[in-house]
This record gives sequence, C-alpha cells and structure tokens, in this order.
Amino acid sequence: MAYVSYGAAARRSVIRQAESLVGAVALVVVLVSSLALGANRPVAWTLLAMIILGLFLVQIVLDVLRPPNAASRRLLGPALLYLGVLLWALLQIWPGALGGWADPAWSHVPDATPRISSDPVAGAHHILRLAAYGMVFWIIVRAAEDSTRAMHLLMGVAIFSTLLAGFGIFTAWTGTNPILGERATGRVSASFVNRNSYATYAIFGLAANLALYLHRARETPASDPSTSKRLRNFLEGFFRGNWIFALGVLLCLAALLFTESRAGLVSGLVALLALAFAQSRNRRLRNPWVVGSVLAIVVFGAVFLSSGVGTRLMATGPDEARFEVYALIAQAIAERPWTGYGIGSFADAFRAWIPQDLGALEWDLAHNSYLENAFELGVPAALALYAALLWIAAVILQGVLSRQRNRVFAVVAFASIAGAGFHSLFDFSLQMPATASLFAVVLALGWSQAFSTRKIRSVRVQAPRPNPAEEPEAQRPPGL
Repeated sequence: MAYVSYGAAARRSVIRQAESLVGAVALVVVLVSSLALGANRPVAWTLLAMIILGLFLVQIVLDVLRPPNAASRRLLGPALLYLGVLLWALLQIWPGALGGWADPAWSHVPDATPRISSDPVAGAHHILRLAAYGMVFWIIVRAAEDSTRAMHLLMGVAIFSTLLAGFGIFTAWTGTNPILGERATGRVSASFVNRNSYATYAIFGLAANLALYLHRARETPASDPSTSKRLRNFLEGFFRGNWIFALGVLLCLAALLFTESRAGLVSGLVALLALAFAQSRNRRLRNPWVVGSVLAIVVFGAVFLSSGVGTRLMATGPDEARFEVYALIAQAIAERPWTGYGIGSFADAFRAWIPQDLGALEWDLAHNSYLENAFELGVPAALALYAALLWIAAVILQGVLSRQRNRVFAVVAFASIAGAGFHSLFDFSLQMPATASLFAVVLALGWSQAFSTRKIRSVRVQAPRPNPAEEPEAQRPPGL
C-alpha cells in the first residue's frame, strides 16, 4: 500500500511539473511575440497561435491525467459564452451558412457563395486569434492553480515589461530602434508599431510591478511598531529584491508617459486608481516607508509631466475625427444589429459609411473596440463576449474584496481590466495580438487565485458521519 501511495504521489508531481513547464513556455511565447511588432502581422500571429495550439493539446492530455480543481471548473459559464462567440464567428465566414442573412454585396460577385461576413479571409484570422487567447487563458489558469507557480509567472510578466520599457525609452532617446527601423519615432513605442497599443502593454507592466512591490514590502508585525524597525525591514526587503519591482514601476511609468498617448495616460491613471482601491482592502500595508516610496514614484511622474510632456499631450490632432466616426458606426450597427458584418470585416464593410470629408483618412479600425465588436459580430454575439469578460472580472473583483493571502494576482488583474477596458473606448490596444495574449495571461492569474482555499475545499462533497446514537443496537460498537 505504501508503494502504491508513493507511486501516485510521484505521478501527481510529474504531472504538476509538466503543467508548470507548459505554462512557462506559453508565457515565454506570449512575451516574445511582443518583439515581433506586437505580433501585428499574419505570420507572427499565426505562428503564435500554432505554438499555443500545440501547448494546448499537451495541456488537454494533462487535464485528463489530473482533472481541474474547483476554481478551474467554475470557468464553465464564461467558457460556454466564449465558445458560442467563436461558433457564431465561424458561421459568419462559412460559405452558404444562413444565406438569407448574407451581406448583399455578395450578390455583385459572380459565382460567389454568399456569406454573412464581408471579408471571410480576415475573419478566419480573427477567429484563429480569438481561439489562441482562450487557449492561453486555460493554460495559465491550470499552471497557476499553485500559488508559487503563479507568483513565478507574474514575476516573469513584471520583469519582461520592465526590460521592454527600458528598451523603448533607450531607443526613443537614441533615435535608433532595431526592431521598428524606419517606423521609429521620438515617442516610446518599444517594439510595437503603434504607441497607443504599447501604452496598454506598459499599463500591464506598471500594475504588475507596483502590486508586486507592495506585496513584498509589507509592514513589520504590529508587535514591534517602532520606526527604526520598520525602516530596517523596509531597507532589507528593498535591497533583497524589491528594488527590481520599484525600478519596474519607474521605467513602465516613464515609458507610458513618453508614449504621449492621451488615452493611454488617462487609462494608466484609471488602472492606478483601481489598484489603489484594491490595495486599500489590505490592512497589512501601513508601513510609512512603503507609502513614502510609492509617493516618490508619483512625484517622479509629475516631474516628467511638468517637463513638457504634458503640453504635448494636450495638443490636438486628426485623431479627434474618431468621435465623428463613432456616430456613423452606430448607424451601421443599426442596419445589421443581429448578424453584424462579419468578424474582421470592419475595414472593408465600413468604407461605404465614410463621408467625403473623412475619406482621406484610413479607417481600418474603429478606435473603439466595443463598437467594432458590435459592428462585426452583431449585438447579441458582442454582448455574449462582453458577458464572458464581465463574468471573469466579477470573480476577480470578488477575489480583491475577499482574499487576504495571494490577493496580489487579483489586484493586478483588476487594475489591468480597469486600464485596458477604459483604453478600449478610444483605441484598439486589445486588438493587438501580443497585448491581448498578455491580457489573457493576467486575467488567468487573477481568476486562478481569486477563490479562497476554504471555499474551494467546501465544494468537495463529503459523506456525513453517522451518528452513533441513531445506529441500531446490533451495529453499535461495544460500550456505546
């Protein structure tokens, strides 16, 4: 019996190590994809999706060998909504499917099979990307069921974001960017083709670094509240490794400011406010030295704003035309509210709605992800997508409000949701594959650690113990 028990424990250990390896490789692939122009080219996002698909198949085998825990099983609801959106998107691009709802433009194409989607080729790429984001989410959820592994993954996100921010600042300062080449400008966009998209990526790094710094720089025990003891412990923790995340906060904040993205900067502020709200629930963060160090970071940002960045951020430009376009997109949605124009078809389908005075500008994206999703998917499918994300966000918020141990993951995820959700009102950052993949990683970390251990264990059904007083006399042990 001892040999059987030891063998089962060894088998479980091997499976968990394999899950950890799959999760680590998936994270590396997601992070490295940002170096390929934010994975904003078909070759890059196709390669990303294919690698993630291979890892997902391995994860499915591991799921059979070690079934998901209660936290992972609770994903059934949002997973069904997300799968429903993917299936509807497939129907939109499928030849002849629901032909009565097809785009009328297909009637002008000789010998073409009508489809709902105006651009089925782009739709296929978008479905591939959406599926990859879901697979990334599941892989990380399974890998992060163990809090130690989750911490390693979150630290990987924070450190890589710091390095990328440092690279972006250095290349903007020197005027030479080996990744962007001629696309490089004096504004920080790191390895992304668009500075606004990098701004959201920097927000994720800022939230991860700041939350980890606060998580590690906890106050001294209440039994010894002396100022000297608090200072000594603060310095010991700082030089033992907390400085890495303090540096990460500084670099990510500076990179965000020097993107000169107005929506990005406001979104970063929204994320910081959400993080401050989440951390206010933690009674263990009352060390004045920790608070002072965070205030120093804020002052650092204010100094940079006063050095001229703020003036440039207030400048107006052609981007203001997006607000005129929003009303036109709403009119287009009203024309086909149930079916949409097909996932990935905005660039082609919206051309008919562009007025002459805005025709000189390229409107291949809506600059509002919510409107663009409703335009492409139709209102019901878009609402299903938003419902899945809101479901996950609600669980993460519950983790922020209820958890005391390992709440740093829910805090980072909550701040990232606030920042990215606000930025999506004005830009298309989450439509960048590298940014959306990292968002899936952060959400997965938040979900996996949003449930308390007591609640997860309470899900297990245990047979009630018999009451000796209710047993028949013949079944009672002697002496009862």
